[in-house]
Amino acid sequence: MMHGVKPVQAEKGAVWIERE
Repeated sequence: MMHGVKPVQAEKGAVWIERE
């Protein structure tokens, strides 16, 4: 896993979102 990011399930598939 990357630091500060978490994989989430979206309507168009899995996307990466940044978490501060």
